[in-house]
Amino acid sequence: MEVTSLDDPANAADSRLLRFAVRDTGIGIAADKQALIFEAFAQEDGTTSRRFGGTGLGLAISNRIVGLMGGSIGVESVQGEGSTFSFAVRLPVVDAATLAPPAPMSADATVIAGCRALVVDDNETNRRILAEVLHGWRVDVTEAADGEAALHEVQAAHEQGRRFDILLVDVHMPGMDGFALVGELQTRYGIAGTAVLMLTSDRRQGDSARCRALGVAHHLVKPIQHHELRRAVDALIDERDGRSTAPSSVLETAAQASVRRLRVLVAEDNAVNQRLASAMLRRLGHDAVIVDDGAEAVAAVTQGGFDVVFMDVQMPTMSGFEATAAIRAAERGTNAHVPIVAMTAHAMSGDRERCLEAGMDDYVTKPVSLATIEGTLRRLVASTAAA
Repeated sequence: MEVTSLDDPANAADSRLLRFAVRDTGIGIAADKQALIFEAFAQEDGTTSRRFGGTGLGLAISNRIVGLMGGSIGVESVQGEGSTFSFAVRLPVVDAATLAPPAPMSADATVIAGCRALVVDDNETNRRILAEVLHGWRVDVTEAADGEAALHEVQAAHEQGRRFDILLVDVHMPGMDGFALVGELQTRYGIAGTAVLMLTSDRRQGDSARCRALGVAHHLVKPIQHHELRRAVDALIDERDGRSTAPSSVLETAAQASVRRLRVLVAEDNAVNQRLASAMLRRLGHDAVIVDDGAEAVAAVTQGGFDVVFMDVQMPTMSGFEATAAIRAAERGTNAHVPIVAMTAHAMSGDRERCLEAGMDDYVTKPVSLATIEGTLRRLVASTAAA
């Protein structure tokens, strides 16, 4: 991303006109489609089985925000070469001396002050965010971009007679994944005195079992809120030091007891939507398995074991409608019937009826809220019990 000042600072004492530009080297956008992509629920490829994902809302929302700020947004693109999205807004100049000082750290924030943490994640932005949060709690942070770098850091600390108190490990990394890293650390050094927290962009089938096999009691689903991270780290430190604490699983809350724990399949091609769905299902106490398209959804349901399926309507390879038809065809002549909930960015008249006619049991529109998911699951569980 590039940020450029379009004003001469000498002649713009109170405000500056700034231009922000983001370039990619993707497939590009056809000239006759460039105006369309800023409309809500619109994409260059609008078919239900399109090759590339997305909800069709991001650019529309961005356009609205920039407009409310008095600016303008646009795109320059060449098919096969990439695109440049840019917007320009006028922003006030703020004197740093007038900014309020940072709030003092609360008393309970000193519990982990002075601890040493190793953050292992192949995504630089994720590492930076976690490091900044931990620094705010006065934790000494070391970063590693992959498993090999993490092994090197632990080896160096071991040779110096030191150890890491907290280990935050991304599950899905190229080469050596988080589970393999933790297993290797246990074999080489023994990390019983280290609080280990696994971080994952989604909870995939088998993750919980692999955590249990490694003796890791906790893992969080990204995006991680600060209070969630703090509660998890505090619980781990308390357990390590033998202090009594409340039930430590960060995956459970008191509100979850009202609906039994469900195993939910989420078929969604958009990575952000995958993470949001996983996080919301986790907060409701359910297990989520993520697949990227309709074909994978059909294969997963065929293997069995799911209580509910949340099915995106528009996905590459095989759309949600096609996947639902295949699942219902396989169930024909049996007593099996897995409830399928359609998820769609469209909220047009007749869409609900179309989903129900396709064999789906319910219908929700994006963006999906926690309350919507909870209410939908309650209805499905109640109707299944009554059947």
